[in-house]
Amino acid sequence: MRQRIFVTALAPILAIALGVATPSPAEENGWQRILSADIEFEHGCEVAYMSQVVEREVEGDLMVIAKVHCVDQRTFDAIRMRNADAFEFKECTLREKQSC
Repeated sequence: MRQRIFVTALAPILAIALGVATPSPAEENGWQRILSADIEFEHGCEVAYMSQVVEREVEGDLMVIAKVHCVDQRTFDAIRMRNADAFEFKECTLREKQSC
C-alpha cells in the first residue's frame, strides 16, 4: 500500500522531469469551446450536445468533424481541417436530416 501511494505521488514529478506532458482537461476539449462559441456567434445556436464526433491527427494538425445539436432543435455539421482553420458549419434542413 505504501509503495502504491509513493508511486502515485511520484508520477507527476517524473512526468515533468522526463518532459512528458499530459493534456489538461481544458486543452483536451479546447476545440469544443471554440466550436460552441463560433456556432453561437455565427448562427445563434446554443449547443445542447455534439454527436458523431471524429478527431483525427493529420500531418500534426487535429481535424475535427462533429454534428452539433442546438437547444432550438436545429442541427449543423461542423468541420475544421486544421487547428488554424475556422470551423465551417452546414445546417441540416428538414429535407437533409435523413442524410445529414
